[in-house]
Amino acid sequence: MKLAGEAIDEFKRLYKEHGNWPDLTRMTTNNILEKIMGKKMPLNSFDKKSLNEIQQEINATLFFIANKYGISLNVSKVRCDNGLDTQILVSGKIIANREEVEKAEFASICHMYSLIPEDYGREFFSNGTGYKIFAIKPRNRKYPILAKNVRGTTYKFGPLTVKRALQESA
Repeated sequence: MKLAGEAIDEFKRLYKEHGNWPDLTRMTTNNILEKIMGKKMPLNSFDKKSLNEIQQEINATLFFIANKYGISLNVSKVRCDNGLDTQILVSGKIIANREEVEKAEFASICHMYSLIPEDYGREFFSNGTGYKIFAIKPRNRKYPILAKNVRGTTYKFGPLTVKRALQESA
């Protein structure tokens, strides 16, 4: 079986020969695996070595699928119980602008702290220093609001402190 790096090298070779990437939109995962890995080898049982090879091949395939949809996919956990049964957990993440994600999270929970979605990115002063709100971490009960100063250092604030400071700067 070929390893993930060899699979990518195979696709690069196909790219050089044909001048474009193979059309993955019309191929199933099994077809992609066959094209990359060659013939399938039957397994009698799952052992550590075969699971590592399978994980590398799945990651190689997930790489192309993830690029097609603009997401991040990888095998996060492979578990084998008795040599015959295995569980493979694939995790995925939408690749987005971090600021947009933080802004959406802020908007969804800001009402818990008497803030409004427009307070995201708003500046306030505390002890003579300017800060800009960029996140809320509700697991931190005492100081859930995160803000950065002009140097980019992150500080934690309580909701009452921020609310008062925002009212003063308005």
